[in-house]
Amino acid sequence: MNRAMLLQFVKFAMVGGIGFSIEGCVLFVLVRQGADPLISRLISFPAAVIATWSINRCWTFGIIERSSKHGAEFTKYAGIQCVGALVNYAVYAVALKFTGVTPLGALAALFMGAAIGLVVNFTGAKVSVFAGHDSAIARKRNARTKQ
Repeated sequence: MNRAMLLQFVKFAMVGGIGFSIEGCVLFVLVRQGADPLISRLISFPAAVIATWSINRCWTFGIIERSSKHGAEFTKYAGIQCVGALVNYAVYAVALKFTGVTPLGALAALFMGAAIGLVVNFTGAKVSVFAGHDSAIARKRNARTKQ
């Protein structure tokens, strides 16, 4: 992994933390108001996906131009986030069998699922959703270097 991709990965992970916070806040408020926690995830997860798509698009991958393809791009991003969430959960479920069903075992399994899910989401976003935009990042970097 080269330096530029490592920086993108770190930014992507930071944005994921923001997304987690957004999802957690929305979920907390809904459940506190009496909503079913499982149903509430159907609202909190999309809120996080919308926020992370927007932030990753601009900050992580450096795409600032408007496009008529926003809808298709977002749909692809949301699909990849769903795949990442499923992978996260599957790894969590398998890891739980090895870590044991204890509070610390559950946290260890959660970490493993989140780590693998992060890699799946980053790879999907970079290769599928925001592919071809690395040239925009390179142009911005070259413009700053020339100044």
